[in-house]
Amino acid sequence: MNNSDITYPSPDGVFNMRVGAIILHNDKVLMVRNERDPYYYSVGGRVKLHETLEAMRNRK
Repeated sequence: MNNSDITYPSPDGVFNMRVGAIILHNDKVLMVRNERDPYYYSVGGRVKLHETLEAMRNRK
């Protein structure tokens, strides 16, 4: 299987296919952050070529 991200060049830049998930547990929403950015965001990321959305969700 090819491990490349699904990415398309366009006249305005580059399109990267990404998905996110909203995960609820005990009336709370799971959010993540990193050391570089001063904000929280939902879990997710880029989709690999030939990868199902369910496989991507489980990988993240």
